[in-house]
Amino acid sequence: MTGFLSRVDNEVSVANLALAYLKEGPLVSLDENRPAARHVAAQFGSVRDALLRSHPWNFARDVATLAEDPTARAGRFSRVYPLPATCLRVLEVEGLDEDSWTVETRGGLSDDTAPLVPVLCTEATTPKVFFVRTVAEPALWDALFVQVFALELAAVIAPLLGQADAADDLEARAMRRMNRATRINNREAARSEVTRSPSFVTARW
Repeated sequence: MTGFLSRVDNEVSVANLALAYLKEGPLVSLDENRPAARHVAAQFGSVRDALLRSHPWNFARDVATLAEDPTARAGRFSRVYPLPATCLRVLEVEGLDEDSWTVETRGGLSDDTAPLVPVLCTEATTPKVFFVRTVAEPALWDALFVQVFALELAAVIAPLLGQADAADDLEARAMRRMNRATRINNREAARSEVTRSPSFVTARW
């Protein structure tokens, strides 16, 4: 395991970091029949994906060349490309400026009964996209991401556990950790890859 990776190895380990901020006893499983376990289980995935989407974390970057769906109905752009199922945020499309593509949610691409899916719309052929993906395994998370996530998860579930007064303090602590984490993350990224999009801190506050 390299130094920047977290030392937690499963969801329960991360959940217990969050619960410690709330002075809640540790969990053995997210399936336990107690309020803390139920709230953590309900909020874990959404807090994780929101935090991943909020910043171009180096450990969650990925790249893919997309295949067009020729049956999709055209909109502003004539070509439609379903995005990878793990894609949380498109950072860049190689060789295209920001006005040459858009991300939309479409239904009925190849089948009118198909569920809604995120797609890239553009005039380009075989676009290569750089994106942030879902990383479900905590063992693969950056150690600084784990710190921010634990505070964010604690802030979200605090009101659900009758600790609403603690939520604002936890959010403030998460913001400070996020500032530090994103600075370090950006130093380790190629200069051209640092996004110009608003940071998580700006979006939250």
